[in-house]
Amino acid sequence: MGDEGVNSFCGPLQDCNGGSLEHVDLCWKNITKESMAILGSTFGLSENLQQLNLSRNKFGSIGLNCFCDAVVQKYEDSLGTSALTSLQKLYLSECEIGSDGMKALCECLLMTNHGGKNLTLDLYSNPIGGEDNESIVSIYKMGRLSGVLSSLSIQNCNIGNAGIHKLTNLISMESEIESGSQHGGLQFLDLSNNSIGEDGAKLLGQSFSSHKAPVFWSKLKELRVGGNKSMNPDGISELCDGIDKLGNVLKVLDLSQTSCGSKGAISALKLEHLESLRLFNNELGSKVQNNLDGDTKEEDEESDFDKIIPFIITASNLVSLDLCGNKVKENSIVKLLNALLSQTKSTVETRHLRVLELGGNEIGQEAEMLLKELAIKRPELDIARDRPKAPNQPE
Repeated sequence: MGDEGVNSFCGPLQDCNGGSLEHVDLCWKNITKESMAILGSTFGLSENLQQLNLSRNKFGSIGLNCFCDAVVQKYEDSLGTSALTSLQKLYLSECEIGSDGMKALCECLLMTNHGGKNLTLDLYSNPIGGEDNESIVSIYKMGRLSGVLSSLSIQNCNIGNAGIHKLTNLISMESEIESGSQHGGLQFLDLSNNSIGEDGAKLLGQSFSSHKAPVFWSKLKELRVGGNKSMNPDGISELCDGIDKLGNVLKVLDLSQTSCGSKGAISALKLEHLESLRLFNNELGSKVQNNLDGDTKEEDEESDFDKIIPFIITASNLVSLDLCGNKVKENSIVKLLNALLSQTKSTVETRHLRVLELGGNEIGQEAEMLLKELAIKRPELDIARDRPKAPNQPE
């Protein structure tokens, strides 16, 4: 399509502010900075556009600046009546956007925000992190006000511990007047695959539990930190402690590939208001520990998975639990299934677990027999797992 195609597409739509179009998908169309201004000019005053996808176009910060400048210009020319008023979802994944582009987008959204957009913004795989982390300032400004952003995805954006440190510092430096008068709007935050380590996880936890932070995080319902492989048990445990202090807010938590260990997993399972938890690929089946002599032993030690079983059983509000990819041995799976079977009817009635995912773990004949029994005794519980291997089937 390219810039020439964009210009041809927008030409007839300019005078009618994009017409009645509600969804515009220009993903992977070789759009450069040259045509971003005409897109902003065409759709800036649209009252119908709900979804705009510009992902996988390498227009960079300069292109996003051009788009935002055009939107602001249309807004000012209309005497500030409206701009992007119907836009609900904006996808900007893999567009090479840096801190300058983020600043322009932030200023555009804040300037034209009348009536509240509650925007879903996807910035997957853009270099918005880095040494200065100035993009974090823009994220903070958009996240602290009700009606600007409701959902923010910044996966794989090189945020790191430094970016989390900057964000939590900005939150903590709010004055009492500002903190009391603002209401955070973020309901969904995805920080997956950002090289955030144990220190970053602890900083987030401390931010959740500080006396000012509940204002910023007051509406956060879903948090994803998967793929940050060095958060470690202590980091995840402190993160969960902070989430607990938020009260009845967060409902969905993704801790996939965070090296949470049994300590972190238990902290998450103890969150009373949590409804969905992902513990995918945390090697909870591991049970190798060091003796005092420095040797390793496997047979006599409980695995991390064994340690979390009692907390799975007692999690009262959890509806969905993903334990896939943890390389758990069948004997541990059998322990879990037996524990589920042994629950009394009155206990089951107080539990909400409906989906249990066990794929990527060892399921043998004994486990299969227990799964069949559970299907009869607990028909409300859907347990997903890998199909068992046929006899003598190669690995």
